[in-house]
Amino acid sequence: MRSVNVKETRTNLKQLLDAVLEGEEVVVCRHGEPIAKLVRVGKSSRFRDRTDFRSRIQSARTATVEVLRTLRDEEN
Repeated sequence: MRSVNVKETRTNLKQLLDAVLEGEEVVVCRHGEPIAKLVRVGKSSRFRDRTDFRSRIQSARTATVEVLRTLRDEEN
């Protein structure tokens, strides 16, 4: 992982992005403190469709609010 300062990031952004495309991670620092990380965005970053999964979940017999009230009352 490479660390660069903000000025170097501005000057060499194209080269840094090329390095990220090759799989390298680049940390951008300001006054020696890391403030950002450049990483390649994965192709699988979208959420999968969960419709089938949700259709198989059985609904609860007791409403959540009732469960919470019961638990609260048992503590007192």
